[in-house]
Amino acid sequence: MLCRNGVRSAARREDGKGDIMATAPKYDAGMVIDIRFSSNSMPDRIFIDTVYHKASGKEWMYSVYSEKSDKYIFMSESQIENRESKKTAKCYEHEVVQQMYENGFRFAGNNKAETALNRAYGMVNAKYVKHIILSEAIGEDGNKINGYLGLWVQYNNIIEADGSFTKKNLSDMQFPIVVK
Repeated sequence: MLCRNGVRSAARREDGKGDIMATAPKYDAGMVIDIRFSSNSMPDRIFIDTVYHKASGKEWMYSVYSEKSDKYIFMSESQIENRESKKTAKCYEHEVVQQMYENGFRFAGNNKAETALNRAYGMVNAKYVKHIILSEAIGEDGNKINGYLGLWVQYNNIIEADGSFTKKNLSDMQFPIVVK
């Protein structure tokens, strides 16, 4: 049986005796997914290039292009599910947040001003980071957070929401604090 994008919904065993994967993949080739930051990792945006299943595996695998890494990497379905940004908080409706995403920036957290500056300066020499912006911090409720700054990063190659790749010129944009 075929499912989205022609990917089989049930992979066959190597010996041809029955199915080993009875569920369709959650993500399609061509999808763009924002990966949220965590205390251990930077935010990212991925473009799903290929959906496949290893005969010995228990879940769908994906070949994805990573904006942050600027190369193709492999991720399991559970890795994507665990890190995918659901974008359900009210802050995603805020003009500042929308502007930052539209200009190719990825949210790396709200911090007290001094901490945000220290984090930003700590990333200045990272080769994969093209620009670092500190803006007003917007909480999950969509309101500004006094005394805090939002940390945003832009990588060298930007994956647009439609899956195309671009490079943005920072001089075309206006931001409160540009660190890099």
